[in-house]
Amino acid sequence: MPLLSEDQLAAEAEKRETYRLVGVTTKLSPREVADIERVAKRRGQQRGEFIRHLILDELTRDNGEPTASAELSESSGSGSC
Repeated sequence: MPLLSEDQLAAEAEKRETYRLVGVTTKLSPREVADIERVAKRRGQQRGEFIRHLILDELTRDNGEPTASAELSESSGSGSC
């Protein structure tokens, strides 16, 4: 008798797909690092988490998916203020 059912095994496999196991690196100048750290700190994020969000946002944008909610991306129309 198996310890886990097929549904439990499938759920565990799906959960493992979300694990962050692969590191991606690049080299930056000291100025670039300082800029990244400044913006990340201002947003209340760790440097790595900030960079991860930048990458994922760019991938989303490249796929043609909206990166902001519809409310935030509405245009103001052609009327004058």
